[in-house]
Amino acid sequence: MAEEDGTLELEGFEKQLRSLFGRHSSHELQIESKPFCSEFCKLVEEYTCLWQTPLPQLRVLEMALCYFVRASTFLPTNCDHVHYTLNRLAL
Repeated sequence: MAEEDGTLELEGFEKQLRSLFGRHSSHELQIESKPFCSEFCKLVEEYTCLWQTPLPQLRVLEMALCYFVRASTFLPTNCDHVHYTLNRLAL
């Protein structure tokens, strides 16, 4: 039962990541980095705090990193918000 709940939580997380990406990249060739990175960090932190064991936390971080890589093609190349977000993911 707990594993099923975890799967549902991860599916919810992925859905929210897709929504975040869609909201910030729908009509622009470039994403505004500050609001995107801020919402992204909050979302990742919220979902990693749901579990006290490493495996689900690693899955959350893996998914987050994959979505951030996709978004990075729309983010400015030399931006403090992007560097800060990458540092937070590394921690």
